[in-house]
Amino acid sequence: MKRTLTMISLAAAMALNTAAADAAELRKSRKTTAQIKIHNAQSVGSLSAGGTQGIAKPDLRIEPWKGGSSGMPNTGYCGPWNGGNMKIYFYVKNVGNAAIQPTLGITEFEGGKFVTFGAPALSPGQKKLVSMTLPANAIEGLNDSTSFTMKANYMHKFGESNYLNNGSTGHCLGPVS
Repeated sequence: MKRTLTMISLAAAMALNTAAADAAELRKSRKTTAQIKIHNAQSVGSLSAGGTQGIAKPDLRIEPWKGGSSGMPNTGYCGPWNGGNMKIYFYVKNVGNAAIQPTLGITEFEGGKFVTFGAPALSPGQKKLVSMTLPANAIEGLNDSTSFTMKANYMHKFGESNYLNNGSTGHCLGPVS
């Protein structure tokens, strides 16, 4: 009988050791699973904040065609005055790591005037010059100025790594009389 109790005690001890080992393994696997879930959540969070995490995506920006931001003709976004008809010029640049197809951009002028423009297809690192004529009454009077806001891919037709940098603002002065 003593031998039977010893065998039962030994079996119980072995079962307890196995159960403890199983529990430790289970805790370890849960911790690993939790760590993986946390890592994946961080990756998704950085994607939504504009990071690409190795995913190739385009990223459009608008840049002035010339240096300076005085609003004078032939500076910043402002082209030359041609008998009162003024154009604005700017570059659409793809700073992302994937190509983008042609898409629409929009420019809003003072007074609520909107003009769309075609943003061209661009390879990574490529930029192209775009121009547009200011709409009628965008600049009122000869000495007034106009301000405008431009945005490429304004309908978010194509996925980008960062939509927050698609726009730019500028202003152009009328000719001095």
